[in-house]
Amino acid sequence: CEALLLTAKARIIAPLVVLRRSADDFLLLTDPELGEAVARELTRFRFAAKCAIEPEQHTSLVVVGEAAEAAIPLADYGVPAYELLDADEADVEPIDGDELERLRILARSPAWGRELDDRVLPAEAGLEERTISFTKGCYPGQEPVARLHYRGHPNRGLRVLAIDGDELPAYDAELSDGGGKT
Repeated sequence: CEALLLTAKARIIAPLVVLRRSADDFLLLTDPELGEAVARELTRFRFAAKCAIEPEQHTSLVVVGEAAEAAIPLADYGVPAYELLDADEADVEPIDGDELERLRILARSPAWGRELDDRVLPAEAGLEERTISFTKGCYPGQEPVARLHYRGHPNRGLRVLAIDGDELPAYDAELSDGGGKT
């Protein structure tokens, strides 16, 4: 399932995909640059001394179309897509990175380092339905997430913008509509 690791104030530490490999073995997939932060937070909050948190290195290949055996379904691209771990690239034809990014944007799926960072709340990124449970037990950030869901609305949200020209604005640049509105 998809999940988020949150701070106590419901800011995103890392987006995750959780795979249950056996009764007592789970694999948490995240962006490579977030692996250390995830391990550090989970180690800090673990309740059982018998729980071991060990980083693993995997290669990942995204394919669009019919699922291969042992494929992980992905909801990020608006079309049937799957992630293969440690796959031999000769066995499948990977999709071009630019095309994959185009599909992700059209599907309005936020990505870490682009639309997501440690200042974003799940509701602001449109991730509540995919990653948040309002019926499970306690987790860091639960109260602010529930408060926003049941009593309020996010002040910010993701939008797809069409920008004239070939150059993208810098990350976090202030944009205006030409009439002075930002």
